[in-house]
Amino acid sequence: MINELIFFAQTIIVAGFVLGALRLGREALVTCVTLLYVTANIFVVKQVTLFGFDVTCADVYIIGAVLASNLIQEYFGRELAEKTIWISFFISVMFLVMSQVHLQYLPNPYDVTQNSFINILGLLPRIVVASFVAYISSQYLRLFLYGIFKRIFSNHLFFRNLLTTLIEQALDTVVFGFIGLYGVVHALTDIFVVSYSIKILAILLTTPWVLLARKVVK
Repeated sequence: MINELIFFAQTIIVAGFVLGALRLGREALVTCVTLLYVTANIFVVKQVTLFGFDVTCADVYIIGAVLASNLIQEYFGRELAEKTIWISFFISVMFLVMSQVHLQYLPNPYDVTQNSFINILGLLPRIVVASFVAYISSQYLRLFLYGIFKRIFSNHLFFRNLLTTLIEQALDTVVFGFIGLYGVVHALTDIFVVSYSIKILAILLTTPWVLLARKVVK
């Protein structure tokens, strides 16, 4: 039960920080997307039991990044939203390169962290490649769908954010799972089904916060 409580708390915390970034402006929101994207790539290798299933614990960060991206497109335009995708990827590659250089240092006899860094950062190249393919494909789908839903639901920010996120995260989950986690996690089927279910729950929990965004930007 403790993991489930942490999950709900994590969702509220991430959504709260996204709204805080919106309040600070476009630069903070872009930075928030990038940080959440990098954080998800690191934490996705940790496996936990959530609602009785074996899953990773990075889904909320991805949903937070998507929520922030939708707010960027809503309030600052598609051009900045598209640029944010590439900024996120650039920073992820930068972190990847720096992390792999870090691993090449030979530890001295007093170091106790090298094995931990290897376990966490050793899989990062594969994770970043998988994340890039999944993120780029799903985010461009999101940009396309959000533009369509914005015309259909012109007065309903809640619905266009909800529908766009549900569809693009289905693609993201499948693509990332096959490329990044096949042979790494214990139960890939659980990851597919439960990860998407967890994302749906996180989406339902974070989307109402979009309604608060209108008050935040006033």
